[in-house]
Amino acid sequence: MPKEGFRLNVVTGKWVEVFDHAQWISGPENAATIGLSPALAPLVKSMDWQTDRTKILVISMESGLVRVRGHGDSVSVEFTYPAIQVLPVLEDFLVQTFMAGPMTVIFLRNLKTREFLDVRFRDLPLKGKER
Repeated sequence: MPKEGFRLNVVTGKWVEVFDHAQWISGPENAATIGLSPALAPLVKSMDWQTDRTKILVISMESGLVRVRGHGDSVSVEFTYPAIQVLPVLEDFLVQTFMAGPMTVIFLRNLKTREFLDVRFRDLPLKGKER
């Protein structure tokens, strides 16, 4: 059973808790709440969140969304934006939500570049805040 699931907008810094990422973004009102372009809503709404799941996830990530899922002692993070843009916003989010402590393992996955990094939160190359 999945733990905490969130959508984080790397452009605005806004975030929202969700159960299913593809289903959530398929609601046009949801795109607006996190600061996405209104043009995204009709595109995603025209797709079926169950059969077009991967396509919906990639399209929404290309618009600035980051998929975050907590698993107790680890956190999975998927995105397509450059990591240099994602990491500062991710750090703020993880600190605000108390989702990660210094020893929490963060699984970073850039689905566009296929770059992966598994690292403890304390070792992330972020803004240098004490963790």
